[in-house]
Amino acid sequence: MQVFDKNINSCIYIPFMEDPNNTSSIIIPEILVPAADTLQYLRESDIEHLVNGASDNLRRCALGIAHTGQSTDNTEKLFQMHPNFGIEITKVRKGISFLLRNVPRSCFIEREEQLVCKRNVMEFLSSVVRDLLFSTIAIGEKQESGQEITDAIFYILKNADFFKGKMRQNGKDLERRRVFAWGGHSINNNEYDYSKSVGTQLAYQFLEIITGGGPGVMRGTPSGALAGYQAECVDFARQFGFNCPSIITSEPPNNIINSLITLPDIEKRLEAFIRGSLGGVVFPGGPGTAEEILTMVSILLHPKNNSAQCPLVFTAPEKSKSYFLAIDNFLKKIFGDALTDRSHPLYEIVIDDPELAAQTLAKKCKITTDVRAALQIDTNDWNSSLHVPEEIQIPFEPTHEGVAKLNLNRDQNPHILAAELRRLFSAIVYGNVSDKGIKMIRDKGPFQIAGDKEIIDELDKLLRIFVAEGRMKIEGEYNPCYQLHTA
Repeated sequence: MQVFDKNINSCIYIPFMEDPNNTSSIIIPEILVPAADTLQYLRESDIEHLVNGASDNLRRCALGIAHTGQSTDNTEKLFQMHPNFGIEITKVRKGISFLLRNVPRSCFIEREEQLVCKRNVMEFLSSVVRDLLFSTIAIGEKQESGQEITDAIFYILKNADFFKGKMRQNGKDLERRRVFAWGGHSINNNEYDYSKSVGTQLAYQFLEIITGGGPGVMRGTPSGALAGYQAECVDFARQFGFNCPSIITSEPPNNIINSLITLPDIEKRLEAFIRGSLGGVVFPGGPGTAEEILTMVSILLHPKNNSAQCPLVFTAPEKSKSYFLAIDNFLKKIFGDALTDRSHPLYEIVIDDPELAAQTLAKKCKITTDVRAALQIDTNDWNSSLHVPEEIQIPFEPTHEGVAKLNLNRDQNPHILAAELRRLFSAIVYGNVSDKGIKMIRDKGPFQIAGDKEIIDELDKLLRIFVAEGRMKIEGEYNPCYQLHTA
């Protein structure tokens, strides 16, 4: 058992035990960890809400956070390794603490003969409680309408101080400008180094970066940005990681981000990326990156967004340009003229030039800033006027039945077809890395996907490239979780 001193943020631990499923890891049977200062000095009613609000989502997020800094995407294996992992929220004075059970020793450091929880682990645990439990006091468990969903996302970000703080250079405030970085967690060293180089160049443009907060591109880009901020003497840069319960165990937070924000589901996470930024850079990835791209395609192809300013720059090192050539070909074959009938291009592709990629995005973000200022509707850090279709906002449950009902035909508006394809790639990600998805595929077989011959043929070409280039999983032989058929 441990001894916890309520007056200091430290834990004194006595016994260790070995995990029977993994003899190389050390497990702490039970330990109390204080919450961050933001969750201290709460009202009694708030404490009651948090203490009684623990859920499977909290346990899932806590397990992902317990593996902060590790590159893994096998959620099922993670749960098998830690079947007895648990977390409870306990009342301490005017705030709360976390009672962790069967937690990896790697979450702690020994300092002055005391076992102390790593600061970022403690902060991340606190942020999850803030976002998933504390926020429901104001927004409720479920939102029905499109505006209710958008308002909930705004509140979660506001409660996480997303709209506060500015970078400073030599004591002078810099304009708050944020961009998202999307890309794969299963990438090679060349792609990782390239994402770092682009991150450095984005920092030179005084841009803050929002990523998913996990491994791969999500670590490389902010890591490179840190070097750029340091070189330009920039202080107080925020490195945001937007995560959600369904993927945090397959994309554990990295050690670079300093602000973890947990959205309730994938759809709200994607809307937060888009509304909370001026634009974004996209690196090579797999089906998850294709899902993100198709989310933006669906939004920008909607007639209400024909003049919307949401710049996208696709960029990759020379050896990985095949990814974006394949994506570009797929989008043009599926959507044709709808891509070019807009007032400005939906995306630009920059190959093997980190500086040009960052400069291109920065210039387009400047245009976006000027447009928003002229219209006096949106701010740099919140795009409220963008129309996000219901097909993108409503959470999709990737069951076999749901996937089989996807309408992959051309007899519908392009933005709806893009939303259907977004759901398809979301299901593939779910079947590839989620513990529930992996079990579902094992029990019921692959997802059955049917549609127009041309769409299915193009899907088949794209997915085969993902498989051949090792973009489906970080490790192990890949067995497809889907089968394609023509309707």
